[in-house]
Amino acid sequence: MIELLKSFTDKFCKLNEDELGKLINPFATASIKKKGFILEEGVICNKLFFITKGIVRSYYVKDGEEITSNFYFAPTFLSDIISYKKKEPTMLNLQFLEDGEYLSSNFDDVVTLGESTPRITQLFLKFYEHLYMVGTERQLSFIFDNAEQRYLKLFTERPKVIASVPQQFIASYLGIKRETLSRIRKKIVL
Repeated sequence: MIELLKSFTDKFCKLNEDELGKLINPFATASIKKKGFILEEGVICNKLFFITKGIVRSYYVKDGEEITSNFYFAPTFLSDIISYKKKEPTMLNLQFLEDGEYLSSNFDDVVTLGESTPRITQLFLKFYEHLYMVGTERQLSFIFDNAEQRYLKLFTERPKVIASVPQQFIASYLGIKRETLSRIRKKIVL
C-alpha cells in the first residue's frame, strides 16, 4: 500500500519514508463492490479517500438525471472539498464502476497532519493545483469545443476512459446524448 501511495505522491511532492508513514497512518483500508458508493448526496463529507484499486465515477443528479462529472482511476485522492469546507450536505456521488479498494480517513486528521508536516501540505497544494487546472481545461472545452472535439480530446488525453467506462457514462460526461456519441464514434471510424 505504501508503495502505491509513494508512486502517486511522487508526481506532486516527494515525501520521505517518515512523511509517507505519517500520511498513511490515519487511513483505514476498505473493499467495495461494483456500483458501491463511498460518498452519496445529502451527507456532509468529512472523509478523504485514497483509491487503491478500481475506477470511480463522480456524478450529480439534476431533475432525476445523473450527470457524470469525472472518472477517477486508482491511485488517486478523492473527496468533496466544498461539502467539507462549508459543512453542508454534498450534492456529489462517488460510485465505483468495478470492485475496488480504498483507504479513508477523517479529513480533519489529514488537515491536522498537514499543519505539523509542511511537505504534506505542499503535496496537497500541488495536487489541488493539478485538479484546478484539469477542471479549468474541462470548463474551457465545454465553452469552446463542440461535442466531437470534446470526444476527440477525451480519446487522446484519457484513453483509459474510452477503454474502461460504459458509453452512457461517457456520453453524460461529454454533455451529450448516447445517440450523439454513437454518431460521433461512427463518423470518426469512417
